[in-house]
Amino acid sequence: MSMKNKINIYELAKATGFSASTVSKALNHRGRISEETSTKILKKAAELNYVASYHAKTLSLNKSWIIGIIYSDNLGIGFSHPHFSMILESFKQEVEKAGYEITFINRNMGNVEMTYLEFCQYRKVEGVFIVNFYSFSKQIPELVESGIPIVSSDAGDLNIPTITSDDLQGGRLASEYLISLGHQKRVYHIAGPLYTISGQNRYKGFLEVMKEHGVEYKVFEAVNFGFKDGYDQAIKIIEEAHLPSAIFIAGDWMALGAIKAFKDHGINVPEDISIIGYDDLEFLKYSSPALTTIAQNKQEIGRTAAHNLINQINGLDTHSSKISIEVVERDTCKKIN
Repeated sequence: MSMKNKINIYELAKATGFSASTVSKALNHRGRISEETSTKILKKAAELNYVASYHAKTLSLNKSWIIGIIYSDNLGIGFSHPHFSMILESFKQEVEKAGYEITFINRNMGNVEMTYLEFCQYRKVEGVFIVNFYSFSKQIPELVESGIPIVSSDAGDLNIPTITSDDLQGGRLASEYLISLGHQKRVYHIAGPLYTISGQNRYKGFLEVMKEHGVEYKVFEAVNFGFKDGYDQAIKIIEEAHLPSAIFIAGDWMALGAIKAFKDHGINVPEDISIIGYDDLEFLKYSSPALTTIAQNKQEIGRTAAHNLINQINGLDTHSSKISIEVVERDTCKKIN
């Protein structure tokens, strides 16, 4: 049978000898039905080129199968940032396996301005994935109060499930690693914006370890997590009377900028100063020197966020999760006496 002569569910039921209700259960993998029956129906459906009508499925289940994506670029990161793009790709793959499609929530539909909530209501969005969180947005609290299922991969101060790296532990790991290499006199931290929860937690982890070991420290807060931010903060450190032996930098892009600043001023990494970053952006293992960093499991964050949101949509209880992190040793940290 050609694709031009697609059959409907009733014709498929007649061809298999089962009721339309049983056929529907097999096609949607729902309800009590034997594996043998399901296999027979699915095999016949493939033979006859059966294709489920999206609109019929939407109407019958009262579902749109649409998940909205909110991506805030207030930090100047952009879609090209490997951290969030990998999380989003992993999330997309998981929700598509469950039959959902994603759409980016746009506050301008057909040149008509609307809120996030109005967009979701207009498009009948079933759930929302906040890829990165902008704490000053007035749109998101309205969305949360509406009761629509929401999950975020970036920690914020709203009462919604978040799937993030354990940034407090990450800050501790980076700092303890530097101390284990003998950097126990003076260690600095280039922090991300401290209005972000991730920036705060990495800073807190650093602070805890420095105080526990009695290490002299200083913190330089960047405006964003970008290359220029790392470069600019490194220049401030160069202007200090004494350089630290090591720096924990709260983002790999910033670390790359800091390394460039030091190189421009004749300071070599790791010979003159050790640097550890945070994120484990794939391409930086090919940089020279290759960056030692804290690895975030971006694929697992995306997968876990997808499962969390689908469970919410299906009426199940969910909770926030912290995904484990680890040190990735490369070439930008040196052991000292």
